[in-house]
Amino acid sequence: MKSTELLYLQDSYLFTESAEILEISENEFWKYIILDRTIFYPQWGWQPSDMWIITLWENSFKVHKCMLDSGWVVYHYGENTYWEFKIWDEVTLDIDKDYRITNSRNHSAGHLVDVAMDILWYDRFLKAWKWFHFPEGSYVEYSGEIPEDLEVMREKLSATFEELSERSIPINVKYEWLWELEAPTGKSPRWVEFEWYVWCGCGGTHVKNSSEIGRVSVRKMKYKKWVLKVSYETEKPNHLPSYKPRA
Repeated sequence: MKSTELLYLQDSYLFTESAEILEISENEFWKYIILDRTIFYPQWGWQPSDMWIITLWENSFKVHKCMLDSGWVVYHYGENTYWEFKIWDEVTLDIDKDYRITNSRNHSAGHLVDVAMDILWYDRFLKAWKWFHFPEGSYVEYSGEIPEDLEVMREKLSATFEELSERSIPINVKYEWLWELEAPTGKSPRWVEFEWYVWCGCGGTHVKNSSEIGRVSVRKMKYKKWVLKVSYETEKPNHLPSYKPRA
């Protein structure tokens, strides 16, 4: 099966698009559709998948979850209202816009935790090794020895987030490869950075700048067996830009 072109890597604000059906089938749990390209983000360990609907005229398929296999093929799992799709049909994809923006804000906030750690020079002692960017229970884990008392670190991180939340730092993306790999267009890793800070390989969706994240706060910090867990949460900004689907 040909790898799926991952359009969400190119534009996190692409909420509707067309695609061609390559396969229609089902397993013991779900019916699924495979497309030549997709705007649906498939669930990885750090961010939940997009949801909503695939349509062709009156035919519709409600997408509950998407997954990515080792061959970079996206499976769109769900249930059909009508099951009259055929291979090679050109269908319309629509994702839940609010859910996408929520997940993008939360994922970008996780990267902002790394920025704060970098500003405070904690990255000299601690290295990020695990991420969880779901809206419920978001955290970043670091391995190493903490350089200061945990409460002191929490206070400094909170103050740094306060400063960063008042700025509108652009989030940049580039598609240069660090390794010589053959890959389909749009395949991760691509590189993401808050401007002037460290580049990070990332396959998730992001907002355009830090002002769209809203206020980030440290919910809890825990240090055990050389692992620092920084749990964070975001407060939605009062005004978010209005992004219209492409015509």
